Amino acid sequence: MSSNNVNSTFLLESDYEKPEDYLTEREKKIIEKTNDLAYKANNPRTIDFFHLSLTDLLKNWSNNMQAIMIDLTETLYVNEYIRKTDNIYQFIVVFAYKLWEIFTKEFRIMYFGMTLVFISILIYFVNISG
Repeated sequence: MSSNNVNSTFLLESDYEKPEDYLTEREKKIIEKTNDLAYKANNPRTIDFFHLSLTDLLKNWSNNMQAIMIDLTETLYVNEYIRKTDNIYQFIVVFAYKLWEIFTKEFRIMYFGMTLVFISILIYFVNISG
């Protein structure tokens, strides 16, 4: 078999007509919008924080606080930061960076902010009642 014969048996992607060639602009926009909605439905990180139901908000808050506590306990009981650093300043910088990573991972910062607001309201009520 010659090399020309082998190459002619394979079809390239450019040999086929694309389905998009037969669609109108309106149909292309509908498909794009449907794909975008399907992506948002399957990817919970893209759901808008302000459009969550109260049940979902509390469930997400609980899960995020639990994940933060787990990460904090893993961070606090590991001596790797002491071994990595030479002085106290460097230890503080490395440890603060690790805490920043924990609190800002994924979408945790919104839920941690809600926790801080809730704690400050509780402290305020305790302060004014005393």
